[in-house]
Amino acid sequence: MGEPVEISGGSVTLPFFQVFRTNVVLGRTFASEDFVEGAPRAVVLSSTMWRNNFGADAGILNRTIDINGRPRIVVGVAAPGFEFPGKAKFWVPMTVPNSPGAEYYFSVVARLRDGVGIQAAQSDLLRLQPQVDSLRTAVNRSAEPVVLSLHAHLFASVQKPLAILSGAVVVLLLVACANVANLTLARSASRQREFAVRLALGAGRWRLVRQAERVAHGAGTQRVAAGLRRVATSRAVS
Repeated sequence: MGEPVEISGGSVTLPFFQVFRTNVVLGRTFASEDFVEGAPRAVVLSSTMWRNNFGADAGILNRTIDINGRPRIVVGVAAPGFEFPGKAKFWVPMTVPNSPGAEYYFSVVARLRDGVGIQAAQSDLLRLQPQVDSLRTAVNRSAEPVVLSLHAHLFASVQKPLAILSGAVVVLLLVACANVANLTLARSASRQREFAVRLALGAGRWRLVRQAERVAHGAGTQRVAAGLRRVATSRAVS
């Protein structure tokens, strides 16, 4: 028997894998008989747990493993990349004790029908709220259901920092563009006399514009090359 390790998992209902449209690489997902009281305790492993903890053993199916001190029979291995919720490495059937007066809190994930938006789903749940409140204690009747997209649920905590970072990048790019524009204007101003002489000698305006573009491009290329040489030199010295 190997050493015990701490691994996070999820307790899920029967349609869990169907809602996420997740396939398996070995075995199957949960069936209705896995949720019957007294049935053998089943477990579905994530692909990561299968590889890291069991060496991607193809004979893992029907093997008994201990989870929280209880034997579980491996019935399947989920497709690579699926580890919901919260980087779960395994899933077991959810069992809710039939305790009168007890209240339980669950996170629910559902797939909306085609053409149904989040606001419509929110309205439907609010219409069911009185029925739910009739089964709850007075203390918890103030809680209302909130419908969020899965993307908003997973990335709500990082959306604001990402927006701030994106804004900072935009400001930096604007400052860089302004500096380049000022340098180009300064170079053009220093060559006004040269341009005047060329125009007096019969040079076309478009020819002068193209020449100025070539000079600016060449100067930019030289600066980049010089910068790369400095970096290479500093690395060689260090």
